[in-house]
Amino acid sequence: MSANNGTSHSADLSVIEQNFSHLAIEQLALLGYQQGDPLFFRAINKTGFARKIGTNFPQLPPDLQFFNQDGCGIYFVVNGGGDTDHDVQAGTAIFYEHDDLPPEDQLFLWQSLNLPEPTFQVDSGGKSIHSYWVFDTPINTTDWKQLQRDLLDYAQADKSIKNPSRVMRLAGFAHQTTGRLATIVTRCGTTYPYEDLRAAIPVPPVVELKIPQPAPPRQPQPVPNFGSSYIPPIPLENCLAKSNRALLGGVGAGSRNDAGAKLARDLIGTANHLLGEGITCDGDHRVMFEEFRCGCIPALTEHESEQIWRSAEQDRPTPSCTAEGIQKIVQAWNKKHTPKQTRLHKSQVLVNDQVSENPGEAPIEFWSNWDEGLMWNKIVRGADGMSYVVPTRIGNHIEAVAYVKNPEQGGTGIMLEFRSQRSARMGVLMPRIAIVGDGIEALRSIVDR
Repeated sequence: MSANNGTSHSADLSVIEQNFSHLAIEQLALLGYQQGDPLFFRAINKTGFARKIGTNFPQLPPDLQFFNQDGCGIYFVVNGGGDTDHDVQAGTAIFYEHDDLPPEDQLFLWQSLNLPEPTFQVDSGGKSIHSYWVFDTPINTTDWKQLQRDLLDYAQADKSIKNPSRVMRLAGFAHQTTGRLATIVTRCGTTYPYEDLRAAIPVPPVVELKIPQPAPPRQPQPVPNFGSSYIPPIPLENCLAKSNRALLGGVGAGSRNDAGAKLARDLIGTANHLLGEGITCDGDHRVMFEEFRCGCIPALTEHESEQIWRSAEQDRPTPSCTAEGIQKIVQAWNKKHTPKQTRLHKSQVLVNDQVSENPGEAPIEFWSNWDEGLMWNKIVRGADGMSYVVPTRIGNHIEAVAYVKNPEQGGTGIMLEFRSQRSARMGVLMPRIAIVGDGIEALRSIVDR
């Protein structure tokens, strides 16, 4: 984008067609776009699907009007240069928006913040006013990112609009939810040196971090040998309804709140259901909702996101999938990730994943941990007379007690009792050969695990 040497931008508006495009061209001219400068547009529908369209100033692609009439919001990369942060080489303006303030308060917020008058302001056609301060000369992206972040912090504005390739609404096109045109509502046209805007926007104070004294080193704990029997936890995403999995990457304007509420209820309901069933899952439901918030275009504000989440929690939601459906999903996951049985010769057993020719010296490998419960490799005799190692596990547990069965006989077996997360007490008798060493040491090794 060409640099401007004056204190206000001007453009040959005679090239502007007297139709839907004149507001868009005026907004781009106020940002300093000049003849031949490349433009990067987005047409985003209600599902969040974005079409990238490019042209050169002052021409506007006719497709923009078609997509807008078809229900898409029309956006553009403010700083120009390309569609990604890597492509953008300079910052041309800083800007903010608020979704949680009345429009009349947004118009004059700059005065209460003692900021210079915005170069121009755009009514988005929804509930926000976009205020822009244009530089007299474009600045490097490092300085731009710092100044943009500081402006958003100082104004308590939407903190998601801080990346160099951020898109904002283009004036002259209808908001897909309200049907109202985005319009330029104020325009002083003044541009500012970077130094003046830097001086007007406070730098957040540096918070001195108190580094706690390191805790005494802990004794190393034995690492469970998952061997060949470990089944990884099922991803929480897998247990969501298919339509909600599609929302995780975010959606476009016009459907953010409804989609967010739908996704939040499914995330909360499914996570609680899995916890109640004692099923360990991979993925934090709150973190996944935060990724949805940031993936929306434009991103939901933190305030909006928190309101949606709290409302969903109060509903005490259930999973979108049925309990039977989730059970089948979990069973399919466990089946897919259960290791295949190892076939052994008649005279062989498995000792620490190594084949031994002496079954009498082979302990049955087993262990216990908080996530997977009791697990062991059980050796069974097949109908064909062959020996097989069968990976086995019993539920998740939160409490375990082990003792020697029939200790007066030297310990014929090891009894492990545990209380599951559903408070059901269960017991498993393990063969004495499952451990090595005397009974007392054996009990200690089990309990420590």
